[in-house]
Amino acid sequence: MKKFGIFVAALVAAVTFTSCDENKTNGPDLNQLPNGFYVSEAGVDLIEANAMDQGINEVDQTARTGMYEKYIVLEAGKKYEFVNKKGAVADKYGAALEYGEELIVTDNVNVPGYKGSLAENATVEVTETGLYHIVLDFNEDGNLSDVGGAQCIIVPVVWGVRGAMNGWGFTAGEKAADSYKWEWACTIETAGEFKFAHSNAWKINLDIANLVKANTNLGADCVPGGGNIALERAEYKITLEFVGPAATTQDSYKYTVEKTGELEVLDPTTFVYSFIGTVNGNWDTDTDIPFVSKDGEHYVFEAKGVDFAAGAFKIRFNHDWAKSFGGSDLTIEGIEATGDGDITIPAFKGSVKFEFDWDGSAEQNKKLTFVAE
Repeated sequence: MKKFGIFVAALVAAVTFTSCDENKTNGPDLNQLPNGFYVSEAGVDLIEANAMDQGINEVDQTARTGMYEKYIVLEAGKKYEFVNKKGAVADKYGAALEYGEELIVTDNVNVPGYKGSLAENATVEVTETGLYHIVLDFNEDGNLSDVGGAQCIIVPVVWGVRGAMNGWGFTAGEKAADSYKWEWACTIETAGEFKFAHSNAWKINLDIANLVKANTNLGADCVPGGGNIALERAEYKITLEFVGPAATTQDSYKYTVEKTGELEVLDPTTFVYSFIGTVNGNWDTDTDIPFVSKDGEHYVFEAKGVDFAAGAFKIRFNHDWAKSFGGSDLTIEGIEATGDGDITIPAFKGSVKFEFDWDGSAEQNKKLTFVAE
């Protein structure tokens, strides 16, 4: 009888010890998983698909120690935790989250989302089921100290497109009712490029001094911050679908770009180009540049007797600000000019010739030549 009592006491002690250490384990297969951070429903075994990506600081495009990201569907009312798996040990983190309609600061607009300070042995919850972008940063270099240090950001994801279809603005997609799939019908008047971006942003700012930023766009092959996706002049159906979670963001998404129609052949002699800015000292009224000649596919427009005050200007296409262009798109001769966007010049009076080669969809080798009176 005495031996049985000793056995029971030892068993109780063993169970008590296991319970006290429950924050250091996460299922019987923990040793079989790669080390790293995971998103997990609280109390549920880890799975490899829920591994978080190494965070990239988009300020300098380098991997940032202590920063992690994940696109994942979270269910309302469930508690989730962030698990740092190290061998047989699993340290758990969460945050007391605050929600606000303009709480998350981006480089474009403030957007809805959750934010809180990371803490050990805590959980997080969202109030609506949906796809979210999670960013964790443990502030290991102190750059987030101006916002309270280590933090958790959770942003509801609404995907849009930016590029040739909207002058690099933002057009939210139409979401399917039964999946996390977005669709766009686009008319591309001029051949160009585009990317996917969520929350009408390019990046999320994690600190006040803008030293740390998380990417919010997908480029070619669904690579975060990847290269632009090319589009010819045509009509398109574009889709983006979240198919994850997967081991990486790139594997969590897929997209299609389907040409649905051709557009009529363009005649550059009918195009309207104009100066806007210092021309006649007026930013409110366009000064058109008349078409004068063509040689094969080389087109020439020329404005005579133009009076530029010293300052900046741009060229607009069809009087559309979204289709204006500046110094980075042109070769400029006959005057001292600076600026990649707005073109800054000294005061000038005379004629200005604008010429380009036409490739059937867009201007190539654009050039401005200034000839003083």
